[in-house]
Amino acid sequence: MKTKIRATSLLAFQEILPTLEKRELEVLKTIKKIQPCNNLMISEKLNLPVNCITGRVYSLRKYGLIIFYRKEKCPYTSRTTIFWKIPEWIDVLLQKSE
Repeated sequence: MKTKIRATSLLAFQEILPTLEKRELEVLKTIKKIQPCNNLMISEKLNLPVNCITGRVYSLRKYGLIIFYRKEKCPYTSRTTIFWKIPEWIDVLLQKSE
């Protein structure tokens, strides 16, 4: 199935992508690889403390680059946590930019 991307969405993405910090881009690409995932899963994959991840996830949410997927038990802690994913249209644009 082909995803239609609105021109305004494409422009917004092209404006936001260059402004992302190195760590934000690293977190975004990690989410793309392991989605759906929670903050602890991202920190494990990047081998960074979770407090280095939470702020980046917050920023990516503000930009609309990641979205809430569901609440589910964490595979590491068995606590209920929020899982994130990348909207389909951004996933398509990330593939094109790589």
